[in-house]
Amino acid sequence: MCLLLARHRGHLEHPEAPGLPASSHHQLMLRNGDMLLTYGDLSKQFGAGRPTVGRVLQHPERGVDAKKDVLIYDAAVHGPATADQANPSSVDISPGRYFTISSDPHIASIVGVYTSVGDYLSLD
Repeated sequence: MCLLLARHRGHLEHPEAPGLPASSHHQLMLRNGDMLLTYGDLSKQFGAGRPTVGRVLQHPERGVDAKKDVLIYDAAVHGPATADQANPSSVDISPGRYFTISSDPHIASIVGVYTSVGDYLSLD
């Protein structure tokens, strides 16, 4: 994940590395000020390769911590685990409902998955 330096009230800030093993991320600011962060997961928590994962940051100004990570899509459903997927992009369809696209090289397609805020904030 790439972090940028930001100027805030004339001071150059150096954010700390978040410790989130992610690549090819997308940040979607939600209507309530939260952020949907989707990315290619490198942690192996959801399997080998780079499955598409998401999390809702309820206070994005405080960092990348979230209640939970959600597996959105894994191309391994169509073949071996691959790092040639993810590159997600998301849109806010309606309050609390999101649509995320990702790639699947096994079927040579862009795939889309609907999720809801409950997927990310429930503790089940």
